[in-house]
Amino acid sequence: MTADVYLGTNNGGADGMVFVIRSSDASVLGGNGGRMGYGGNAATRIEPSIGIQMDTYQGNNHGDPWYDHLAIHRDGAVNHNSGNAIAGPVPALTSFGNIENNTEYALRVTYNASTQTMKVYWNCVERLSEIVDIEGIIGTNEVKWGFTAATGGLDNLHRVCNANWEVVEDVIAPAAAACAGEPVELTLSDYALNPVWSPSTGLSSANGNTVIATLDQSQTYTVTYEDVCEDEFTLDVEVNVAELPATNLPLDTIACNGNAVELNSGPWPSGITGVWDDGSTGETFTASAPGTYTLTLEETASGCTETEIVEVINVTLPEISLGDDQTTCPYEPVSFDFSGLDPNLSFAWNGLPGTASYTTAETGMLTLEWELSGCTASDEIQLSHHPTYAVTWEEDPVVLCLDEVETLAAVDAGWSGGTVSWLWNDGTTANALDVSQAGNYSVEITTPDCAYTYDLDVEFSPNQGVDLGADVLLCANETVTFASGYPASATTWISGGDASGTQAATTTVNAEADLVIAEISIGACVERDTVEVTHVPYFDGGLPDALDLCLNDSLSLEAAAGADGYTWNNGVDGPAQWVNSSGSYSVELAVDGCVFTDEVTVSPSANTGISLGPDAVACDGEEVVLASGYTTAETEWWINGSPEGNGSSWTVLDEDATVIAEVTIGACVERDTIVIDYAPVFNTGLPASLPLCNGDSAWLAANVGAPEYQWSNGDTGSGTWIDSPGTYTLVTPVQG
Repeated sequence: MTADVYLGTNNGGADGMVFVIRSSDASVLGGNGGRMGYGGNAATRIEPSIGIQMDTYQGNNHGDPWYDHLAIHRDGAVNHNSGNAIAGPVPALTSFGNIENNTEYALRVTYNASTQTMKVYWNCVERLSEIVDIEGIIGTNEVKWGFTAATGGLDNLHRVCNANWEVVEDVIAPAAAACAGEPVELTLSDYALNPVWSPSTGLSSANGNTVIATLDQSQTYTVTYEDVCEDEFTLDVEVNVAELPATNLPLDTIACNGNAVELNSGPWPSGITGVWDDGSTGETFTASAPGTYTLTLEETASGCTETEIVEVINVTLPEISLGDDQTTCPYEPVSFDFSGLDPNLSFAWNGLPGTASYTTAETGMLTLEWELSGCTASDEIQLSHHPTYAVTWEEDPVVLCLDEVETLAAVDAGWSGGTVSWLWNDGTTANALDVSQAGNYSVEITTPDCAYTYDLDVEFSPNQGVDLGADVLLCANETVTFASGYPASATTWISGGDASGTQAATTTVNAEADLVIAEISIGACVERDTVEVTHVPYFDGGLPDALDLCLNDSLSLEAAAGADGYTWNNGVDGPAQWVNSSGSYSVELAVDGCVFTDEVTVSPSANTGISLGPDAVACDGEEVVLASGYTTAETEWWINGSPEGNGSSWTVLDEDATVIAEVTIGACVERDTIVIDYAPVFNTGLPASLPLCNGDSAWLAANVGAPEYQWSNGDTGSGTWIDSPGTYTLVTPVQG
């Protein structure tokens, strides 16, 4: 049973509904309120019966849970604690939610009479499953069914729609049998919803409970369908198509030249019979004349038949002759042409498909087969050749080595067929020809029956000699590379260089004397060349890389002895020379045919001399600082004949000194001398102050010994008279 149930909109309302199955003589309606029109006292409850409760109110005296629930009871019982409570209560919704929510719910109750299993579904979710003996409880196998509802102090709208009682059968589709090409109806029960057939081969539609299948061979279909809860199921439907054997007869056959034709359809499997159009039932039938013949095969079990029609056509083949056997020269072809016959004829020459025309220079038996519409005939002819004067060249092409002459012999040593003559393409008539040039040479040989022409090519060998060049002189570290001019595979260096004893395109001699021999081998041609390599080791001129030229000096440049000749870049010949100017000096040294160069760079010495300046007088306390202009390491100082040390400068204070500065850079030494005359302070002996009596005069007397006296009052003697107070100054110059 399926129905759409509606239980109101008020979660605080009451009370619910009951789906009831009862006997025909049971009470029609129970009590109100929590009895939901189903329960009540012994007088009012529906009994005997089975009820599926949809309870939306918690009745404390019925054992109701707090949630909206479902339950299975019997005989009008509504108390879940009574002995007539069969199953439940369980929440209608698995979420324990409210079902008085303005929503229609799908109620489904199923019963399997075989297993007595009753199941309750709410919105296609199984909520209850219990063994219920309906017939045992109600006492009959005929029942009435319907819905009850009731309210008490509270209310709600209760509604049932689309209530439907169905006797549900298994969804089946029995296997079907059909003849090939004949339609057959395939039907599923209506409880299969939305069926889809796969594959769609031969079907009138891939959807529907009833489809038409038209097949040439058996087919199994898989049907996917849903039940009322949209659960998906599959089943297989087999359509068995009767399979008759092939008649094995051609659509048409040929009677060659009016002969009878035997038609053979067998062997036939068991259960198969056949009838020819003349009523005969044998597997073999003889068609004695051209015409149309019919065979019908039948499968006795299914009654399915298959008919084959054969057309027998008469074909008349033409007569063809290849003629008498033939003997020809080997190079003369034999031709046949039957193109004037029926263009539908096909030809095979010695078993190979061909055309009506055929040309061959082969010997032996030649067989021609011709065919028209399956009819065949044949003829044959023996073909042979006159004896052949066969010339086999020892080599072709002939390869000429450098300056070689080759003899070409055009002779068949086994010839016994009579007189032979020769004619070469240069006009000569001997059986052999000497050649020394490249080209194509041919000879025509005439025998009693045939003439033969043979030719061959004469080529120059790629090995046209090797020239390594003149002998080579290597100086110092020079190298020389010899190239054969041929690939490595053709070149063997018998001796000489880094490739000695190996095959290589080149060999290199590195700064040594050697004998180089190259052998070029291409085919049968071998050529050689030899070159001698002489080596002169490096001759060192012995000049230093650089020399310093001292101030106002000269240098001797000397090259090592032992060279054959010396030539300097300034025109001087000989191993040595003197130079007094800076520059680059090079010398070429000739030794055994090699010229080596050595050079030296002459640079002005960094020691360009030293000047300490003129002699000087040093007053008392006056420092005289002398600078050399060179570094500390390059300058040594001497004072009054004694060495004092090194420094870029030197200081003289309060002494008489003869100072010598010596500057040394490399081999160059320069000196300078200065005399310092020390002038100590002259003590005049004057007092710092002197009293002068009024109206008196005083004599100021300085110590004698100064070379000169200069008083501020103009006196120039060692003393002066003063008669007035004031400041008086005396200047005494000493040594400047």
